[in-house]
Amino acid sequence: MAGKAVIRAAVGNIEAESNVVEVSPWRFNQLKGADSIIEMDLGLKNPVIRDPLQGGKQYVVKDGSNIKVAHKYNERYDMWFVFDHFGANKLHSFYEWRLSPNEGKEVSPDLKRASSVLQGEGSDWIGPYIVKANESGNANGQDFTGGNHNYDGGIHSSPTARTVQYKVWADGVEVKDGQVIPNSKVTIQVVNYIQGYNTKQQDGGGREILKETVTYDIAGGQVHVNNEIEALEDVTFFKYYGLQSVNGAWNDEICYYAGDKLAARSSAAGYSDSGTKAEHPEVDKYVLRSSKQEAGQHHLLVWLDRDYGLGKLQYLADERPVVFTQDYGKTYFLQIVDTAPELRKGETFCWRGGYHFFSAPSNAKTITLKSYFENGYLIPVSNASYEWDIVGDAIEMISQSTGKLKPSRKPFKSARVARIQIQTQIQRRAQWL
Repeated sequence: MAGKAVIRAAVGNIEAESNVVEVSPWRFNQLKGADSIIEMDLGLKNPVIRDPLQGGKQYVVKDGSNIKVAHKYNERYDMWFVFDHFGANKLHSFYEWRLSPNEGKEVSPDLKRASSVLQGEGSDWIGPYIVKANESGNANGQDFTGGNHNYDGGIHSSPTARTVQYKVWADGVEVKDGQVIPNSKVTIQVVNYIQGYNTKQQDGGGREILKETVTYDIAGGQVHVNNEIEALEDVTFFKYYGLQSVNGAWNDEICYYAGDKLAARSSAAGYSDSGTKAEHPEVDKYVLRSSKQEAGQHHLLVWLDRDYGLGKLQYLADERPVVFTQDYGKTYFLQIVDTAPELRKGETFCWRGGYHFFSAPSNAKTITLKSYFENGYLIPVSNASYEWDIVGDAIEMISQSTGKLKPSRKPFKSARVARIQIQTQIQRRAQWL
């Protein structure tokens, strides 16, 4: 059947990937022409959250302000989440992501062995604010405070926020210094006080107008974040991102999703966004991945609960994107912009979302088609075998399948489009359509 062929891959009713190829009506060698090869990446590129806190054994150790949580990352490595004070305001938050060799089946409790930095201290992951006090403010212009932003952006400038408390629990029991504790869930709670842009002072004595309580629940390579923001006096917000990421280790490609539907895809090296809130109002997650590396292909899935608090985006203007990426290597959710909501003293804003850090072998398997014709490619009819690795949380296993490709008798979307089905045995929940 001549025309276009669509190869569609799905896990259950979730489309993972699709590719379109031109199909020639001829068989081999019926016309003369140059022989060329094309390859199509049919790897699974749409990991889906199943349970944000479902994981195996992990270990935690606290050494002063330094908190380390270790989990099994892939067949060759453990990953360590490290929390500590860092940055311009020395807030307590994400500090480092480290990889330590381990070819055993379970995470190792030895958290003093050799490790290497996958992603180091770079910038804030829990965002700063452009917020003002409604009364008794100074003449400072609008600028970010909190997060990694001090008075004037200089390395030695005065702080605009401080951490007043942090605690850590393993399965509900508070962790003391020096003991490596096995657990299924670690909870870290951090309390920060934030100045406003019109209450900060060059000498560091600015007035604090927000209390921020950030809770991290950590299990199985996933970090579920809940942030409660309390007004210490009457305030107005002008811009707030909240949930964001530093993309240094995950800097190859970014995909923006609305539920299970791909909204946009781009290189992670330059500016991109998910489209405006008006265009894609349901956007709730993005996926970053690295290039292929010796330690595997690193993935970062970031999601915002769109049914909770600021995540409903009632304070985001319709012409603004829900998520955007800057060319300096950070991606941001937008939760407040162009609406200037107010909080009275004692009132709160809140949001919740999270991060999933996971590794996969290269998802890229190829299908090779031969071209003998200027107008398209020929799908071999005989002795054709194609393989895929299906990798990701959505399917809980790796499946490999082979089979023939043949045109379906049913048209797909138009008379000029032939739907191709893969005839193969289906394993568990994985299904190719």
